[in-house]
Amino acid sequence: LIGIVVVGAALFALRAYRALSGPPLHPWHTFVPAEMRQSELDAADWPRYLAREGQIFESVRAEVSQKLDRDERVPINRYFEDSPVYPAHFVQDWNRSYVMEPDGRPIGAVVLLHGLTDSPYSLRHIAKLYRDRGFVAIGIRLPGHGTVPGGLSKVRWEDWMAATRLAVREARRRVPAPGPLHLVGFSNGGALAMKYELDAIEDPKLLRADRLVLVTPMIGITRFARFAGLEKGQCLKEFVECTEPTGEHDQRPGSKEEVHLAQREVPKLKTEVWRDVGIGPLLVRQRDVEPHGLGACVRGSTIGRLHN
Repeated sequence: LIGIVVVGAALFALRAYRALSGPPLHPWHTFVPAEMRQSELDAADWPRYLAREGQIFESVRAEVSQKLDRDERVPINRYFEDSPVYPAHFVQDWNRSYVMEPDGRPIGAVVLLHGLTDSPYSLRHIAKLYRDRGFVAIGIRLPGHGTVPGGLSKVRWEDWMAATRLAVREARRRVPAPGPLHLVGFSNGGALAMKYELDAIEDPKLLRADRLVLVTPMIGITRFARFAGLEKGQCLKEFVECTEPTGEHDQRPGSKEEVHLAQREVPKLKTEVWRDVGIGPLLVRQRDVEPHGLGACVRGSTIGRLHN
């Protein structure tokens, strides 16, 4: 045991020595912009956030771009003001927050949340698709992103959630209910979108989204999630007309039994299941041999998707 500890300590010391003996960090590694924190974000509105964002990018120009050493002033350095890839030279700096407005009155609003170490740039094409379909699209730059790598060294996930709430407030200000509100999240943005909606279920002060669009979300699902709602599965029994084994040649994946529901009970079932079990839509089909019945494929007590 002592030998293992000694070897481990030696490897750690070697790793620390190699890290500290490397080349010095560049200004964009050490400078940390003064981002708004959770309490400030929750009290801010969209114009105030954009004003602070402008100050942040100006501080990056002053503390990084204008303080580069001679050997760092090269065309491939995006922080060099004379570089062709310097973001401020483009027609629009997609590292910053943006709003895309449709022609005419918007029919809905969408909030777009980018991923970790990313920027609003990554979701601009989805934003344009929404705009072309009549939505106002709000792409917010999450704190610590789009500036310098050092910006992520002191940011917290609570700041990102507060920024998400701010963007949703602005979306609803521009398109009040009952206009649809969508949340689009990519990677870590998908986790933020899901967390926001779960928080909104518990907190009536938060504005609910009508749809979540998750693009490769940074979400892990425990294997125990399969048991969610089983205690409420008994609510299905009162709607069941009969149960019988599936046919010998039934090719539907995972089907073991077919539950036939009384047609008169289907509208009530939809209401009860959506409210109590939280799954939907309930997919049903008319049976060829029994025109007055509706069938739903289930496995155990969980409603499954029918395959025609």
